[in-house]
Amino acid sequence: RQVLWDQVWNCSIPALQPGAKIEREEASIIAQGLMNAQVFAHLGSAADFTDDDTLYRLLDNDDLAVVLNRQVLWAHSARPAVEVSCALLRQAIGLAHASGARNFAMVQEFQRTTCELQMVNLIQLPVEELRCFFINIFNVLVLHARITSKAPADCAQVVPRCSFFRNTSYQVGKYFYSLDDICRGILRAKKCLFLDCDPRVHFALSYGTPHTPDARVFSPGTLDEDLDACAAQFCAGRVRWDAAAKEVVLPLLFEWYRKDFAPTTAGLLEWIAPHLPPSEAAGVLALAKDKDLKVVYE
Repeated sequence: RQVLWDQVWNCSIPALQPGAKIEREEASIIAQGLMNAQVFAHLGSAADFTDDDTLYRLLDNDDLAVVLNRQVLWAHSARPAVEVSCALLRQAIGLAHASGARNFAMVQEFQRTTCELQMVNLIQLPVEELRCFFINIFNVLVLHARITSKAPADCAQVVPRCSFFRNTSYQVGKYFYSLDDICRGILRAKKCLFLDCDPRVHFALSYGTPHTPDARVFSPGTLDEDLDACAAQFCAGRVRWDAAAKEVVLPLLFEWYRKDFAPTTAGLLEWIAPHLPPSEAAGVLALAKDKDLKVVYE
């Protein structure tokens, strides 16, 4: 694989010399900290640092943030945060999936309405409302970028896509949140002290690729049931197994965010099983105990 080394570098930790004062595990922890501080970024997704041949990109001053909801300064009070997120997502889904040419006036009105986020108050918001808000807003932001042609045209072009997730942002209250801030920092709890990582959010976030689900509106009152339903819907037909070949086929999403689900392959399959039909779950659980199990991601 050929790359431009002034843009991309291989961050695999080299073998340490005898007597070195740092262990590879410690070095990996340091690397993850540098990644969280945005010194460098994963090329393909918001996945964690791994000590292997994965490629990463150093960040520089050319990585400029694009704030999509600054067309006007919102001079009014804002509705409750979750209400705003639900209304915006309904608008965005309608515009993104409308047939024929887009209505320019409706797009302008949508862009103006996103500016209400400037006055949204997240202080003392209950945990489930906060989680619900950021799931909805992540999906609004992705769709907003698609509607206004700010998203990469080719999902296979990894560097532009990485920059897109790191730099595309909204102003929410006094703060700016990029797609990466929302996914990695808040929903995956890498920079957030008040939310735990609920792996089911991965089945609610739409990245606009074939490997992720379609966007839908979430409400706090039914969030737990809806996330369970999303997990079951995503796994249905995508998780396959062959007892004779001792093989399980999983969607790429489970490889990208494997650490969020379980530390081991067996643990990952045990997490997936309850979200499958009973007959499928039994087969997957049986294979999880097999030492010769092969897992394929596609």
